[in-house]
Amino acid sequence: METSADTCLAWYKPFLRDPASAYYTEAKFEDRRVLRMDLHAKNGYGGVQVMKAVCEFENGRFNEGWTKLQAERIGWKLH
Repeated sequence: METSADTCLAWYKPFLRDPASAYYTEAKFEDRRVLRMDLHAKNGYGGVQVMKAVCEFENGRFNEGWTKLQAERIGWKLH
């Protein structure tokens, strides 16, 4: 689980204002494919923002295409 959550966090980091401050909590698999967690990172005002993050795995391997779709569904702006 920890390796999968670390992979998921690494994927989201480029979309954060302060990626070095990012960490996760509450990581859990919804089923064998979908990992959900709370992602914490500093915002532009020095506070910490908590956002939902979702990653998909297929046969234990990270699936970037489905992860991107899941992230957009929960409101991430990936541009």
